[in-house]
Amino acid sequence: MSHARRAARILSVALLFTALVPHAARAAEDVEKAKTLFNAGAKAYTNGRYLVAIDSFREAYAAAPRPAMIFSLAQAYRRQYAVDGDLEKLKQAIANYRLYLDQVKEGERRADAVAALGELEVLAAARLPRDGTITSTTSSAASDAPKTKLTITSPTPGARISLDGGKPIEPPLSEAVTPGKHRYKISAEGYIDEEREINIAPGDQRAIESDLRERPALLDIRGPAGATVAIDGKLVGTTPLPAQELEPGARFLAVSRNGFRPYSREIVAQRGERDTLELNLTRTPQRYVSYVFLGAGALTLLSGLGAGGKALGAEGRALELKKAGLTESTLREYNSALAERSASTIAAGIALGVGAAIGLTGFVLYAFDAPSLPLPPARKEKKPEPKEKGSTLDMAYTPVVGPGFAGAAFIGRF
Repeated sequence: MSHARRAARILSVALLFTALVPHAARAAEDVEKAKTLFNAGAKAYTNGRYLVAIDSFREAYAAAPRPAMIFSLAQAYRRQYAVDGDLEKLKQAIANYRLYLDQVKEGERRADAVAALGELEVLAAARLPRDGTITSTTSSAASDAPKTKLTITSPTPGARISLDGGKPIEPPLSEAVTPGKHRYKISAEGYIDEEREINIAPGDQRAIESDLRERPALLDIRGPAGATVAIDGKLVGTTPLPAQELEPGARFLAVSRNGFRPYSREIVAQRGERDTLELNLTRTPQRYVSYVFLGAGALTLLSGLGAGGKALGAEGRALELKKAGLTESTLREYNSALAERSASTIAAGIALGVGAAIGLTGFVLYAFDAPSLPLPPARKEKKPEPKEKGSTLDMAYTPVVGPGFAGAAFIGRF
């Protein structure tokens, strides 16, 4: 193969790769948008806002077409027909169930679709004209949707969403908006508010999903200064400490200070609440023993110093007698002073040595009386439970599937 031909092939591959990368990126964006819209539709469905669910499911299908979307859309149409009796909703429910059965030949939610379709076709036979046609508008999901639209949802329990200072509502918020800047706010009790400004271009159909962060619990720890504090096995510092931010839930607190028994307890941090913990530390037996040794050592050293002073006094008397001239009468007193000096010197040396040893022992006991921090107990990690559960009134017909994601306790796969 010539060098020119080889170079041409390499260039062709490079150009193909360059063309595919943006396409893959757009496809990924479409899937993320579909996830958000499906979650919004599922939450609206759960809250009985079926018209909003219909719009969200249709827009999700337009972003990433999946049979599961068709089934969810049929469900929403069926529920809305039960609310307002609009025959167009009945026709769309039937058409989308049929479309779903045409695409899903076995498994999935086919049995549920067959059962629901059977019920609706009986109603249609009684209410719709015999020559009336039933077609689905799913394939053109966004054909009659507003040109510029904003959908905001949140899986946070108790969330409320407001747009441009309007009245907060339960998610999802799905509204036609004017192009330009808009400000939305998501809030929930016990969670940190999220407030952002976004700029929407003409014709943009923006979908936003945000899970609020829990407000941390605050813990004030009060106790003797110099105590080492660890939470869940992680060192946070020594007292005095500022208020500690804790993630809500069970937390293991351990405190250690030189000379005190280690302190530990499990606390339950409540979201957004502030508690105060008073540390009542008790001294260790070793600390009391060290005090005894230090006291005994000090007394022994004092007695040794006293013996040393006595030895110096005896030596002073002996020197005075010798300087004055020893006589037969003073010689006995001189020898007695020398003997007292020698005995006192020996006693002082012994007392000082023993006192130093006792004092050193007390110091070691005092200095190395630092119990280790207790370790947190082993816990089995629990899988997080879904924040919300779908309706249990009609489990066979609730939209529990989505395009490769979980939303509002609706779990599905591609």
